[in-house]
Amino acid sequence: MIANYSSWLDKPVVMNIVNGNSKGSLCCTVVNEFDALLRIRISDKWDVHIYKDMIRSIEPDVGSAHAQLISFFEG
Repeated sequence: MIANYSSWLDKPVVMNIVNGNSKGSLCCTVVNEFDALLRIRISDKWDVHIYKDMIRSIEPDVGSAHAQLISFFEG
């Protein structure tokens, strides 16, 4: 099942993602939603597509570090 992220459009979020053995958290803004992808904006500069099946959780970004890469590490 692919989740619907339309309620997060144009809102700052923290997104926890997994890709193989790598996992990390991104502060970003959800810009657009497609069938299997989300377009996110990082640092108000880069638009990136993320597969929805890579997203493990998403929550509002209430911190001051919005739109920056928080962490990325081998898990």
